[in-house]
Amino acid sequence: MLVTLTGGAGAGKTTLAAALVASAPQAPARVLHGDDYYSKIPERGVWDAG
Repeated sequence: MLVTLTGGAGAGKTTLAAALVASAPQAPARVLHGDDYYSKIPERGVWDAG
């Protein structure tokens, strides 16, 4: 099963993800944070806000 969480800064995504992992009926459950995949190198897919 894949669950994705979206929301603005401070919305509680990390808190909810931790609660879901803690209550998962089957281990292992993993959390992948979007910030873990951010790259400042333009050739690597950084979003252009301009």
